[in-house]
Amino acid sequence: MPKQQPVISVENVSFAYDDTPTLQDVTFSVAAGELVGIIGPNGGGKTTLFRLLLGFLKPDKGRIRVLGATPKKARGRLAYVPQTLRFLPKPGNWMIAFKQFMGFLMLATVLWLLWVFTAQTSSQALFVLLGALLTLSIGCWVYGSWGTPAHSRIIRSFATVSSVALIALGVLTAMTAVEPEEKIAPSILALRVSKSSSEGDWEPFSARRLQELRSKGTPVFIDFTAKWCLICQANKIALSADAVQQAFKDLGIVKMRADWTKRDDQITEALTRFGRNSVPLYIFYGPDSQKAPIILPQNLSESNILESIQKLYQSDPE
Repeated sequence: MPKQQPVISVENVSFAYDDTPTLQDVTFSVAAGELVGIIGPNGGGKTTLFRLLLGFLKPDKGRIRVLGATPKKARGRLAYVPQTLRFLPKPGNWMIAFKQFMGFLMLATVLWLLWVFTAQTSSQALFVLLGALLTLSIGCWVYGSWGTPAHSRIIRSFATVSSVALIALGVLTAMTAVEPEEKIAPSILALRVSKSSSEGDWEPFSARRLQELRSKGTPVFIDFTAKWCLICQANKIALSADAVQQAFKDLGIVKMRADWTKRDDQITEALTRFGRNSVPLYIFYGPDSQKAPIILPQNLSESNILESIQKLYQSDPE
């Protein structure tokens, strides 16, 4: 009868971290069905040996075979529980609290998406979408309450048909929530764009208005933004800083906001001229109409905005 090949074979294996030897001329084998425990003091090389058997480390000398193959090839057939698992939190009530916390984060995300949706459509479309979401939730509730195996077949069938009908109605309602802009009166659409772009003392972006200001030598700051752009919304904190607003006011800088939420063609053309295909983009034109504008970083801070103003006015007297 041929001799059975050992499951693990270690022959004259040595390993050292830098110049510090950890294992020297280790030789042993483990046959199929054997139970082996390795015991030793801390720093004795137990973890190093297991890492060698798993192929995470290569021996400086010697030969290792696991299941008749090299450790690296046999790694997928082994189980390894590292000591770092003791640092992971144990299951408990914290998991329920964490799940609920993540649910609130998801709810906050939905609210933000609804805000973006309103900016891209209208308040009437938002009302229709909320009705669709309500219908979808009722459909899911009906199926979860009466569509389970705990109820009779008749009740399950009724719950399934009802929930499918409610979900289908909700989906169809949601599809009609998007209001095509070509059906909106031009005057109403223009008013909506003006309101969404003009915030405080910010002017809505206009290429003609920009050219007019540049010809007069008026400095202009342009904020290319969109409601769905998270970086853009975060950068508003720096733009609204008191020092920045005071600098804009003292130097007579006109602030323009190019709201690209609805992919305006005029704003798209302006972005393309600066080699960009999306937002955010921040452009600073100085009083010298012949001087190229400054492009600010995507992540704004109070300091880099003020530095850009200072840089722009270093060679441009007021």
